[in-house]
Amino acid sequence: MALQLNAFTGTLDYSGTSGGGTGQTGNIDDFTGSTGTVFVLTQPPTNNLILLVVNGLVCRRVGASPGVNQFTLAGSTVTTGFAITTADEIFAFYLT
Repeated sequence: MALQLNAFTGTLDYSGTSGGGTGQTGNIDDFTGSTGTVFVLTQPPTNNLILLVVNGLVCRRVGASPGVNQFTLAGSTVTTGFAITTADEIFAFYLT
């Protein structure tokens, strides 16, 4: 099963607090086939805005000690509170 978010490719318009602006690039990092709990994004997300989807479920970002279906973000490093196996589909969506 492939996850397609066609609206998230190319250039996006984004306006938010603490910066933002228009013409930001949307990135999709596909970690499908990877294992473990730590994943490094291609680039750090702008304003720390990120959407992490595992097997079609959106995971919740927490400040520390992630549990099941949760993750933390430090720079460009994502740490999940659960082990990802090669059978899992994991995607990170973010702006740079």
